[in-house]
Amino acid sequence: MDVGSRSHMQCHGLAISPNGVLMAFAETPAGPFDHLLLKEALKVHVGALVSGVDEVCGVVLNKAEGLLTHNLDALEYLRLYFISGEQLPSPLQQLCTADLSEASQYTLKLVRYLLYLQLPMAVGNAQTEAPLREQISLLNNMLMCRRYEQTVLPSLATPEVQQLMQTNPDMHTSLLLLATWWLQCHREAEDKSIAQCSFEMCNAPMPSDPRLASWDTCAVCRESVPMQSPTESVCSKGHKTARCCQTLLQTRKMDAAAQKKCALCGAVAVEPGAGMEWGPLLDAHCTFCDGYLVTGL
Repeated sequence: MDVGSRSHMQCHGLAISPNGVLMAFAETPAGPFDHLLLKEALKVHVGALVSGVDEVCGVVLNKAEGLLTHNLDALEYLRLYFISGEQLPSPLQQLCTADLSEASQYTLKLVRYLLYLQLPMAVGNAQTEAPLREQISLLNNMLMCRRYEQTVLPSLATPEVQQLMQTNPDMHTSLLLLATWWLQCHREAEDKSIAQCSFEMCNAPMPSDPRLASWDTCAVCRESVPMQSPTESVCSKGHKTARCCQTLLQTRKMDAAAQKKCALCGAVAVEPGAGMEWGPLLDAHCTFCDGYLVTGL
């Protein structure tokens, strides 16, 4: 919006965030000098439109479904509020310690975001850092298992994905990794048919001990790599490689062009190779936080 003129001597621009939490105002102050109009450098002002953190807390808690990134303005307000030295509001603190076994995807991702906010302050303090990392790891496991159950498995029944499985060997590897990780997270489950169907589709035996199963090799030395984490792989020689947040495939650190990175939490994803189609099994959002996956970050 440009309302600049010789009478106003300024150009203004105003933007309000989607949930009405933040406001940005741009101006170019100008003034007359003889017969000229001299403009100063652009100035940008950012401020809050909400009355306080309790209102922002209501924004993030009143949505139990949808993408977490639909509330980026509220999340940024909470981040700035927390790093200024304030404590998170009581409802959010209680959410971080609640039983999340039946929580929605949105709630799991919100709690993970809140825990990550607290992590930098806890680094070096064994009493707080270790529990935070354990909670984040548990949430990563839950979110990856839900992706397998709610996104991957239903897609396997579609003709499109069944056809892609015949031409994309990486899809076989990804399906075996996802099913193996589900088994690791549900070792006490009596009904393992959720994982068994994937092994049958790939004509592979279901491992008796998923902690020892290996379906891929180290990206550096080609040693076998057991599934130990949904975020990274570690071979017997100690080489670490990030795992894709959607497929669990290893990303190749030496080939940055074949990677995407979450703009919100930094999780890594693979870029499909030339001629390799994944259909609905790959999308533009991070499994762990709904952040956009961007090439070249």
